[in-house]
Amino acid sequence: LDAAEKASFMAKDLVQRFMVFAKGGETVKMVISIKELIKEASIFLPNSNAECEFHIAEDLRSVEADSGQIFQTIHNIVINACEAMPDGGIVSISAENIVIGKKDNLSLEDGMYVKISVRDRGIGIPENLLPKIFDPYFTTKGMDSRKGTGLGLATAYSIVKRHGGYISVESEAGVGTVFHIYLRAV
Repeated sequence: LDAAEKASFMAKDLVQRFMVFAKGGETVKMVISIKELIKEASIFLPNSNAECEFHIAEDLRSVEADSGQIFQTIHNIVINACEAMPDGGIVSISAENIVIGKKDNLSLEDGMYVKISVRDRGIGIPENLLPKIFDPYFTTKGMDSRKGTGLGLATAYSIVKRHGGYISVESEAGVGTVFHIYLRAV
């Protein structure tokens, strides 16, 4: 009975994540302070030996966003970071105010942004797989009940794009990975 209940919760979660990815879910944007949201999205790390450290600017600007969707985005990326370090380690999460201009060569309008970075010192992602990591159902973990569905990063990408933001990744096998999320500041 326990296994059946766990499977039903996992199926429900998968369907919800698929709906957010496929249809976009209902986005309810409001001006939010993202400082606490970042910490809250990083607290619940099931079956993880990893710990989070935070480097968040005191004067971090607010963003106009759907707090539930941004929570899910950050949470998905933090879970991936923890899973990249099965023996434990530190996930470093930083957030800062930045100004984006044409020289930055990002697919963003010029202006003020909040940049959130999530860094692990895990196994890294092989360079040949980096172009695929935001693709739906792509996973390097295997499709078992404990690892993943390949929708976490695809969902994160979709949410950030719907918010007019940008998400990027840098990784080196054996060194670690860092995801950068850019959201328009208000």
